[in-house]
Amino acid sequence: MTPQVALEAARMPICITHKPGHMLITDVPEDAEVTMRPSTTAELDEGQAGSMLKMLDMLEDLDDVQDVHTNADISDDIMERLDRAG
Repeated sequence: MTPQVALEAARMPICITHKPGHMLITDVPEDAEVTMRPSTTAELDEGQAGSMLKMLDMLEDLDDVQDVHTNADISDDIMERLDRAG
């Protein structure tokens, strides 16, 4: 369990954590959520992005799949073109 998940589960109005050399004090709003962010990303062209998005849709439709994450970096321009193409 990550610290972020623990904080979300605890639903505390304020959180103070400490690690040698580091301190974090933060308010955790009620609507806070944990976001998965990759440490590296893969920039996709239009063809790759279209294929990857179709695969993500197929994975999300499976009953046993709860969450799907990707490190794909798709530009806004490519996403607009894919949205228009349907």
